[in-house]
Amino acid sequence: MSDSQTTNDALAAQIIDYLSNTPDFFKDKPELLASMNFEHVGAGTVSLVERQVAVLRDRNAELRRRLDLLTHRAQQNEALLATTQAVIASIASLNTRSELAPTFVALTKKHFDIDHAGFFWLDESLIEDTRKTLDHLIGNRESCSGPARQNEMQALFQDIDVEGSVALARVTKDAKPIAMIAVGSTDVTRYGINDGTLFLDYLASVIACLPVSTAVEM
Repeated sequence: MSDSQTTNDALAAQIIDYLSNTPDFFKDKPELLASMNFEHVGAGTVSLVERQVAVLRDRNAELRRRLDLLTHRAQQNEALLATTQAVIASIASLNTRSELAPTFVALTKKHFDIDHAGFFWLDESLIEDTRKTLDHLIGNRESCSGPARQNEMQALFQDIDVEGSVALARVTKDAKPIAMIAVGSTDVTRYGINDGTLFLDYLASVIACLPVSTAVEM
């Protein structure tokens, strides 16, 4: 590299550093700004102001997109909370243990637009194949979601004979698991591994507090 090139590079670096630290340098120098042009993706040239406006426009568009996404999610969460509260109110009005499972299934399918739902008491009435499937899917976690094989879907929701996806949550009372709740879909992407199970966790906590959750019917 020649000495002149080295000098030009050093000078350019100094200019860049100065302009970076003096953002209003061109504010009172319109004649200088007017004489400057920058390469543009399209034909012709664009002024520094036009380039800056274009950058700000792109940033504003991205901020609007993010704001719209946050607003949409907030609306979804608000609707989900209202629906969850309605389901809880109906479940809380139950008088017997035997009503809990069918009511949970009916309400979650109706209010949450869910294809399949299940409520499983962890007692001697639970089918062994279903118990093994639940234990395998949830492991030592309190809740989970993800894909399920055909035999797993069949064990949880008897009317399904294809693979799909599920979300599960334990119902724990006095540190003891007493039941398991589940939702499922034949869409293998409906309940992904990284999807949240907030509303199921919430419902499980409420169910655990109900007097009928541990009542023994004669």
